[in-house]
Amino acid sequence: LVARQVEYITPPPPPSSSTSTAAGPSSSPPSNMAKMTNELVQYAMNFANDSMHTSLCLQFNAKTIALACVYMSVKFTKVRPTEGKMWSDILGIEMEALASISMQIMELIADKKGCELPIFETIRCDLAKMRERKAMQTQRSSGGGTSVKHESSSAVPSRDPKRPRTS
Repeated sequence: LVARQVEYITPPPPPSSSTSTAAGPSSSPPSNMAKMTNELVQYAMNFANDSMHTSLCLQFNAKTIALACVYMSVKFTKVRPTEGKMWSDILGIEMEALASISMQIMELIADKKGCELPIFETIRCDLAKMRERKAMQTQRSSGGGTSVKHESSSAVPSRDPKRPRTS
């Protein structure tokens, strides 16, 4: 079996005995996991649908976009990776691609809603922290003199994600 790699940042409270279902309190852990899975899937699908209103499909392959949608969904459902891992490592996505896709989807949503959602600032901070950790890891691993930088070879769109859209 694969070990669980995600958990709620603040686990939902266990159901009290007065509100327990017919299945009983022993069904609590699976129902929390089922709830988490349902939330993750729903948000990821919403983000994937939103991504179709952008040019992301011209910039990245479908799997990369889907992984970024999963990342955004875990941020919305307040789920974190276990064992102090980074999302980019768990999902197997390059940091620059994750940041670019997330920023473009957040811009679209902010434009549609006419405002920034508070979770967007959390996502931006998380992306910045992941970039810093990745840079530190790269520095440590290249301490012997030959520096290999993987991000420079990634396909990152030239568009500045903070620049307003002109369409």
